[in-house]
Amino acid sequence: MEALGVAVLPRAAGRDVYVLHARHVRQAAERRRDELGTVVAADVIRNAARGEQANQNIRHAARRHRAVHLQRQALTRELIHDAQPLQRPPTCIRVVDEVHAPHVILAFRAAPQDPIRQAPLVTIEPPEEKAEISPIRSRKLDSIRLGILGAGQFAAGVLLPRIAKIPGVKMARLVTARGASAEATARRFGIPGFSCQEEDLYSDPGIDAILIATRHHLHASQVIRALRSGKHVFVEKPLAMNLQELEEIAQVVEETGLTLMVGFNRRYAPLSSRLKAWFSPREWPLCLLGRINAGRLPEGSWLTDPEIGGGRILGEVCHFVDLFHEWTGSSVSALSVQGLGSPTDFPHRSENIQVLLGFRDGSQAVLIYSSEGGSSLGKEWYEVHGGNRSAVLDDFRTLDLYQGTRHERIRERHQDKGHTGELEDFFSSLKEGRSPRLDFFSCLASSKVTCEIQSALNKPLG
Repeated sequence: MEALGVAVLPRAAGRDVYVLHARHVRQAAERRRDELGTVVAADVIRNAARGEQANQNIRHAARRHRAVHLQRQALTRELIHDAQPLQRPPTCIRVVDEVHAPHVILAFRAAPQDPIRQAPLVTIEPPEEKAEISPIRSRKLDSIRLGILGAGQFAAGVLLPRIAKIPGVKMARLVTARGASAEATARRFGIPGFSCQEEDLYSDPGIDAILIATRHHLHASQVIRALRSGKHVFVEKPLAMNLQELEEIAQVVEETGLTLMVGFNRRYAPLSSRLKAWFSPREWPLCLLGRINAGRLPEGSWLTDPEIGGGRILGEVCHFVDLFHEWTGSSVSALSVQGLGSPTDFPHRSENIQVLLGFRDGSQAVLIYSSEGGSSLGKEWYEVHGGNRSAVLDDFRTLDLYQGTRHERIRERHQDKGHTGELEDFFSSLKEGRSPRLDFFSCLASSKVTCEIQSALNKPLG
């Protein structure tokens, strides 16, 4: 009589024994084939509990999902077919042959426990003092002629339609990697000039500012060239791929005195502003939680290419670091990060991380970022607690505010993640001769922390 063996994680050190009827084990295995053949122990035990058992004690224990301790030593010796150490749950069902007993008993001894390994703690240097606004940045522009570098799906679908509605901003020239794409997008938005040559933007004296929405590995060099050519810059995240590029950009910003802003849009979302106001003014630190259900990217996506996209930490986690900076009004002083452990790196470790951020004002934030959640679950969920107040922000659609027994819910008719607000602030800052609310120093701080998270994930656990 052939039976299917079931691996059961032991609840404690020592031996955990389950008594299972072969027929019930096989039935459970058939139902679980869509899960790579994995048998969930609790389901098998529930089925076994419904069948005929050797005695009443076994039936009672199985129903309670506990290890069965057989009192009859002779029976135990006769029926135990296999025993082995178990390091982790199995990924498939193992077939046990030549089992003639009416019940199949599989015993697994608890494996020796490895010592707890801790993620290294990374300390962050305090940000430099903010410099006074430069004479170049303080010049007011009555109207703005904008050059656009890159017109992919996000730029053409999100950014350009919003810019077209902002008074006093004229999209004057578009440059993309492909001529056909440049021409089609230029016609759609009424942009008079288009080409495939970046130099056309840098050398045009009539261009006041450049919007950069190219692939990530190009951002740093294009930002530097645009600034050196005398243009203000709005660049989509990430600002750079590493700390060295960030330092080079910071030096050029200091030399030119021009405005540089990164597309950290979430701090401009209306519900984000309401959340921050709920805790203002305050004299206490905050406890923050962010859960990001990012979803999987298509296989081979350029975003996960380490040389081109830089991965999802650089490309998206930066958003949430900046949002925590905005809500706390403080800077990160220390961080630690851990990723999922898998011998095959699937799910991908860098796409499934938990980050702990400590802030200089005493606030603490936990960020959970995962690509493995269900698609029917909303993408972003935040909780903030402090001073007998709480706030829960659900995917920038609803905001729940709590104080004592008081509860208020705010709903948005349409999800607003702040894209319109960030663009309006950038162009208004150029017209008014001021720094944007999201100034360069804030962009630099969030970008540096994100690079540190990327670096810390690659360090071995202690």
